[in-house]
Amino acid sequence: MGRVGRMDGHKWMGAALLVVAACLAVVSSCGQGGGGGSSNGELCDQCGDTDGPCLATVQVTGNDADALCPAIAMPTPCSIELACLRKLDSAQRRCFPADFALDFFKCDGSRANRQTATATPTPTLTPTPTVTVTGTGPTATGLTPTPALTPTSALTPTPVATASAVCGNGVVEGDEQCDGADLDLEDCGTLCDNGAGTLQCTAQCTFDFSRCDDPASCSPP
Repeated sequence: MGRVGRMDGHKWMGAALLVVAACLAVVSSCGQGGGGGSSNGELCDQCGDTDGPCLATVQVTGNDADALCPAIAMPTPCSIELACLRKLDSAQRRCFPADFALDFFKCDGSRANRQTATATPTPTLTPTPTVTVTGTGPTATGLTPTPALTPTSALTPTPVATASAVCGNGVVEGDEQCDGADLDLEDCGTLCDNGAGTLQCTAQCTFDFSRCDDPASCSPP
């Protein structure tokens, strides 16, 4: 009798361990929210116009964390983003995990009714036309070779003599601004904000703005 009792005890213990293991492998059906419609935005709480919005995120622990956190490569416990979604077989809306990777999670035994993403069409590539090069016409001895072009020797540029500026000869040369009466077609109107006045030239062949109406606004080109 004692032997039978020990065998029965082992059987009951084995069955109990199987039940516990099965419970740990299943995500709780309502998470922390409890599905009671308390409108606090927790995981699996009712949501919508009459029940209140979901929280942006919720901290999951226990069986929920053991199932959800590894699925999104996060350590337990972790924060899960929420979205108010309809249950798959009902018009009721619950706070489900927003991530598509957590679609296996169930609230009150039902998964979320997620919209199927529309596939992005693949653009059609237009083939690039291939240019066919036609060889020269055949002769009695085969193709006529194209004569190679003889490169032309580079021309050596002839240096241009640069005239030296001579200040005082009455002609604007080199970097001179002016030279005597030659103002290089400039006046107070072209070089000053206020164009009135008389532009003059110094003995150093630079502009003299002293007789312009607004000398401070004048500057050489």
